[in-house]
Amino acid sequence: MNRLSLIVLSLSLSACSMFGSDPTEKTATLADLQPAYLPVKNQQLPSANLNELRDLYVAALKASDDQEVRRQVNSRLAGIEMLRSEELLAESTGSEQKLFAATIAAYEALLADNPNDANTDQHLYQLARAHEMNGEQDKSLAILTGLVGEHQDSARYVESQFRLAESCFSAGKYKEAAQSYKHVIARGEGLYYQNSHYMLAWSYFKAAHYDYAIENFMLTLDLMLLHSDEAVARERGDQEIVNDSLRMLSVSFSTLEGVESLNQTLDSMGERRYAAQLYQSLASYYLNLQRYKDSADSYQAFVERYPQADQRYRYQIAQIEVYQQGGFKQEVLQSKINFVADNQHDKSYWQTRSADIKTAIDDSLQNYITELASYYHTLAQQADKKQIAQQRQHYQQAAYYYALFVASFPRHELAADMLFLLAETQYESGSYQAAIASYERVAYHYSHSAKAAEAGYAAILSYDHLPLPAQDDPSYKITQDNISLAKIDSSLRFTQAFPGDSRSPAIQINSAQAQLGLGLYEKAIISASALTPGNALYRATADNSITMSAWLVIAQSAFDTQDYFYAETSYSEVLALLPPKDKRLQALNERYAASIYKQGELALASNQHLLAAQHFTRVMNKVPASSIRVNAQFDAASSYYAIKAWDKAADLLLDFRQRYPQHTLTAGMGATLAVIYQETEQWGLAADELAGVYRNEQDPVKKAQLLYLTAELYEKAANSSQAISYYRNYAHNYKQPFDINLEAMNKLNELYLSAAEDEKRRFWLKRLMQADEQQRSERSRYLAAMASSVFADDAYQSFKEIKLTLPIKKSLQKKKQALNLALQRYQQTAQYGVADFATLSLYRLAAVYGQLSRDLINSERPDSLDELALEQYEILLEEQAYPFEEKAIAIHEQNIQNSWNNIYDDWVKESFTALRKLLPARYNKEESVKNSMEDIY
Repeated sequence: MNRLSLIVLSLSLSACSMFGSDPTEKTATLADLQPAYLPVKNQQLPSANLNELRDLYVAALKASDDQEVRRQVNSRLAGIEMLRSEELLAESTGSEQKLFAATIAAYEALLADNPNDANTDQHLYQLARAHEMNGEQDKSLAILTGLVGEHQDSARYVESQFRLAESCFSAGKYKEAAQSYKHVIARGEGLYYQNSHYMLAWSYFKAAHYDYAIENFMLTLDLMLLHSDEAVARERGDQEIVNDSLRMLSVSFSTLEGVESLNQTLDSMGERRYAAQLYQSLASYYLNLQRYKDSADSYQAFVERYPQADQRYRYQIAQIEVYQQGGFKQEVLQSKINFVADNQHDKSYWQTRSADIKTAIDDSLQNYITELASYYHTLAQQADKKQIAQQRQHYQQAAYYYALFVASFPRHELAADMLFLLAETQYESGSYQAAIASYERVAYHYSHSAKAAEAGYAAILSYDHLPLPAQDDPSYKITQDNISLAKIDSSLRFTQAFPGDSRSPAIQINSAQAQLGLGLYEKAIISASALTPGNALYRATADNSITMSAWLVIAQSAFDTQDYFYAETSYSEVLALLPPKDKRLQALNERYAASIYKQGELALASNQHLLAAQHFTRVMNKVPASSIRVNAQFDAASSYYAIKAWDKAADLLLDFRQRYPQHTLTAGMGATLAVIYQETEQWGLAADELAGVYRNEQDPVKKAQLLYLTAELYEKAANSSQAISYYRNYAHNYKQPFDINLEAMNKLNELYLSAAEDEKRRFWLKRLMQADEQQRSERSRYLAAMASSVFADDAYQSFKEIKLTLPIKKSLQKKKQALNLALQRYQQTAQYGVADFATLSLYRLAAVYGQLSRDLINSERPDSLDELALEQYEILLEEQAYPFEEKAIAIHEQNIQNSWNNIYDDWVKESFTALRKLLPARYNKEESVKNSMEDIY
C-alpha cells in the first residue's frame, strides 16, 4: 500500500474514535448539542456555568414528584454531565482518569429508570459515546450493536452502523465491516453514503473479493465524479479518494486479467464518463512497475474502445513514449505509423476535434511524419544497389511521408524542403512524371524557397527522361508531341518565375519556336512577346536576333490565332513602317480594322459592353473607310444601349438612320429609340417612336401590345388627348386579354375624371360593370364595385340636394324616392364584396338614413301653426325622424364591426366619428383595432 493510500486509510480508520467527524465532511456531533432547561414563562433566565446549571436541575428534581418532569430533568442532567466531561477532557493533561464516569452513570440511571422512554435510542447513543470517550471501546460497540438491532428507525441508526463498520474494518473484520457498510448504503443518500461505498470497496479488496471491490470503487467514482470533472471533486476535497479509488482499481484489474478486466467491467457496469482516467491509471500503474508492454496495451485498449475520444491521440502518444522507455524500437516505429495513419487531416477524428486538440495533434504529427520520412529515405540510400525492388519500396515509403507532410502542412516552414526531398525520392525511384510535378510545386508554389530555381530547372531536364514508345509505334509522334508540349509549358513557367536567371532568354525563344513548329500560334505569340522591348526577358538578353525572331513570330501568328490585341499592336507596328503607296496598304487596313472590331466582339461576349463600344467606336475613328464601319457603328450603339448610356446610343442610332436610311438595320430602330426615350423619361418622343412601330407592325398580338404601350407613354407625357385616343382604340377593339382591356377602360375612367368629362367617364364606368357581369375576376369585381360606388354617390348627392319643403308630404315622397335609389345603389355596391367599397356603402347607407333624419328635423314648418300646434308638430317630426337615426346608428355599428376582422379603412373610421357624435357616451373614446385589410389588387 503506497503512502497516499495509507493516509486515506488512516483518515477512515480514525473513526474508531467512533464519534469523531466524518472523514470527508464536517458534521454535527453530540458535543455540539446545547443543554436543555425548563424555562419559566415570561422570565429571563440568568447565565450560569455548567456546575451552577447542574445544581439548578438537581434542585428542580428534589422539588418535583411528577414522574414526567423528573424524567425530563434527569435527561437534562445527563446531557449536562456529558458537557462537563467534555470540558474536563479538554482540560486534561493526558492522565488515565475516567472523566466520563459521571456521564455514564447518569445515562445508565436514566435508561434503567425509563425503559420505555421514546428517546432511548438517543440515550444509548450518548452512553456509547461516553464509553468511547472513556476508553471503553468494547462497551461502546456493544451498546451500538444493541442500538442498531433494536432501534432500526432511529435517527442514529445510520451513523451507528457506520461507526460499527469502521471499528470492524480497523480490527480486520472485513466481512463484518462490509455488512455494516451495506446497511448504511441501503438507507440511500446521506451523510455516510459516499464513504460507505468507498470503505465497502476497501473491505472487499482486503478480503480479496476483487470483483466486488472493483464494482464499489467504480460506484465511489460515480459519486465523486458526478459532474465528470476532476476539478469538482478537488473543490469538494474528495480528490484523494478519487485518486486512491483509481489506484486501487488499477491494482484490482492487474490482479485479475489486466486491461481485459477493465474492458469487462465497463461492458457489465456500463460506460463511464471517466473511463479515460481508468485506462490512464492502469497504464501508469504498469509503467511504475516497468511492465511496459502491459502499460502500452492499456493505452491501446482505450484507443480501440473509444476511437472518437478526445484523449485518444494523447494515449497514442503516451503509448509511443512507453515503448521508447522500454526500448521497443519496432513497436515505437509501428506506433508512430499508426498515429500518423489515424490522425491525418482527412480523417473524421481530426476534422471533428476542437482547435486546441488539432494543434496538439499536429505538433506530434509533424514530428512523426518527418521521422518516418527520414527513416525510410535513409534505408533507401543505404540499401544494397542489387536489391532494386527493396530500395524502390523504401523510396516510395519515404515519398509517401514527404507527400503527407506537404499535404497536411502546406504552410509549414519545412514544406518546401520536404517537397524537394519528395521530388528527389521520386526521381531516384524512376517515377519521373511524379518527380516533375513535385519539382514544379517547389519552384512555383514555394518560390520563396532557396531551392525554387534549382527545382524548376530540374523539372525541365526531367522531361528528357520520360519514356517514349518505339519509333515504329503509331503512338510515337503523339507521345513525343505531348512531352514536347509539357516541356514547353514547364520552360515558360520557369522563365516567368525567374526572368533574371541567365538561362531564361534561351529557354524562352526555344519554347516560342517549338510552339510555332507545333502550330500553336497563340502561345507562340505570347512567348515571343516576352522578348520584345519593355519586357523583363528582353532586358535580360543582348542578342538582337532573338528580338527580331520574336517580332516575326508575332507578325505571322497573331491574327490567325485570334489574339486580336497583339494583332492590332503588330499591324500598327507594320503600318507605321509601311510605305504610303504600298499595294498591301488597303488589305492591312482592313485587317487592322478587323483586329479592333474583333476585340469589341470579345468584350461583348464577356459582357464588357463599355469596352466593346469603345472598340467599335475606334473602328469608326481610326479606319472610317473600312467595309466594316457600318456594323461597327450599329454595334457601338447596341453596346452603349446595353450599359444604359442612352444619349450616346441615341446619337449613334439617329446618325445611322440618317446615313443609311435603306439599310435593313434601320427598320428596327424605332423600338430601340422608344426604349431609350423611356429610360430617359422623354415620354413624348418615346410615344412617337412607338406609335411608328405600332403602325408598321403586322402581327395582331404585337400590334395590340404596342397600342396599349403607346397609350401609356402618351399618358406619362401628359398628352391626355393622345392617351385617350389610344386607350379608347384598345378598349373598343381588343377585348382580350380581359385584364388589360379592363385596365384600358379604367384608364379612360381616370383620364375623363381628370378632364372633368363626367358623361364620358360614366360611359366607361358602365362598361366596367358590364365587363364584370360577362367575365368576372378579382380585378373586375374591384373596378365594378368602384364604378358602382360612383353611381351610388351620384344617387346620394341627388338625395342630399332634395329639401323637405311644404307641403311636406309631397317633398317627402320625392325624398324617399331618391332615398330608395341611393339605398339600392349602395346595396348593389356592397354586394360586390370588396372591402373598400363595402365599408363605403355601409357608411353611405348610414349617412342616407342620418341625412333623412336630420332633414325631417330641419324641414320647413307651416306658418299657420300656433305655439301648441307647432310643439306637437315638432314632436311628430322627431317621432318620424328617430327611427331613421336609429337605423343610421345600427348601420354605423355594423360598419365598425369590420375592424374586428382587421378592416379599418377611412370609412370605418368615419363610422366611428359619426357614432361619437350620435352616441357620445358610448363611443367618445379611442377605438382599438388591428391592422387594416390590404387593398385588393
